[in-house]
Amino acid sequence: MKPDHRFVKEWVALGVLVTLGTVGRIICDSFPNVAPVAAVALLAGFLFRSWFLAALVPILVMGISDVFIGRSEWTTQVAVYSMLVAPVFARGYLRRRMRFAGRPWSCAVRNAWLGIPPAIVFAVSFFVVTNFACWLAWYPHTWAGLSRCYLLALPMFRGTLLGDVSFTIVLFGGYTLLRCLAASWASRPTLEQTT
Repeated sequence: MKPDHRFVKEWVALGVLVTLGTVGRIICDSFPNVAPVAAVALLAGFLFRSWFLAALVPILVMGISDVFIGRSEWTTQVAVYSMLVAPVFARGYLRRRMRFAGRPWSCAVRNAWLGIPPAIVFAVSFFVVTNFACWLAWYPHTWAGLSRCYLLALPMFRGTLLGDVSFTIVLFGGYTLLRCLAASWASRPTLEQTT
């Protein structure tokens, strides 16, 4: 029985993305809210056929890296994990627009830029939802408490936006470049074919 190569590729991709996300999050821990988790979730949504596998990537990244970094209060943790799975749902947008034909560098730049709009949307969504959860858990349930919660979180939002956009550019640009280079190398004639 021949192995399903696509199945193997997806599990290898799962391992690579979880490793990149986990190591990146641990390394970036000293920079508030700068992490590759949302970018990894965007790429997982684009790559995997299975919604489950795609959603599993950011959950594993967070679960493994939280062992080293630590966790916050459970209600905010639920909001954080949920919002880091949300980028997986940009898969339709990304699959309709990403192209891998043409020169590798121009493809990489184009696809990296295409990842920016969903990265921004999910950074803003993450800010709104997770800080609402923080308000429910830690602040007085008043308009003053709500506005104070969001105001104090603005510096963290800057980190979230910077991290999500930067890591999305690097991951989508890098993935596209590798894929296009591999395709161009595979299409080159071998020495036997040229003689």
